[in-house]
Amino acid sequence: MNAVNTLQKPIYPPLGAHGQVLELKRPLALFQMRGLEPPANSPAGLGFQALAFLSPRIRQEVINVFTDIGQYSWVVQYYSTTETCSPAILDVLGDSRNLVHHRLFSLPHEDDDLSLVLGLHHGPTTQEEDNDLSRELYLFCRSSVILYAVHVSYPIPRPHGLRTRILATLRPKLDRLMTISHGVPDSGDTAPVQLLKYVVKLCSKLNVDSKEKLLEILRSFAWVESAVPDTAPFWGLLARILFLSGAARTSLALRQK
Repeated sequence: MNAVNTLQKPIYPPLGAHGQVLELKRPLALFQMRGLEPPANSPAGLGFQALAFLSPRIRQEVINVFTDIGQYSWVVQYYSTTETCSPAILDVLGDSRNLVHHRLFSLPHEDDDLSLVLGLHHGPTTQEEDNDLSRELYLFCRSSVILYAVHVSYPIPRPHGLRTRILATLRPKLDRLMTISHGVPDSGDTAPVQLLKYVVKLCSKLNVDSKEKLLEILRSFAWVESAVPDTAPFWGLLARILFLSGAARTSLALRQK
């Protein structure tokens, strides 16, 4: 808990409900042993596997830390909607939660030697700017997953202060990624508008034209739908994104005629 509240690495090993050092299977495999049967093609956490296609790639053991947050989220969603948890299941849920988040907060941060997270590169040579981009994407994923964790998978009371600190590290990384993929944004736009336009372009590029398609992408990373009430502003924002994305595709189609 101290590591979560201070955004620092844990000092002590992860301990279970009975004081034992935790050594558990990954969340989906762990709960399969207890009767939970996710679909064979469950996408939980697999979106992070894209980090393996960078050059240099992110090491698989690092990717697995992000993926486990997605798997744990799938388990939480399952039990929040379809199952009554026994005390034994609640104990295992708590142990799994503590272990996957202990690993998340133990990952290297900006001040560490980030060569530790880089694996082999694809191709004969790797330019230093390629190394920089891989490191940047790793740090972006790390901060994004931590932001998600403190609100959803390891929620803490009154997260405003932590959210402010995490967003301060995320914004410059997001600005750079938006510039790399879509060029310099309109200087007259505010940061939220720039982000909205960026998401709209991504949805248009990926042919995301429905709520279910967008939720499929979210589930492939980390997503607990039961954590978002029907009245949450998110759903209104989602509808706006889909509307603008549809308008962008229509405009592009007309220009190509």
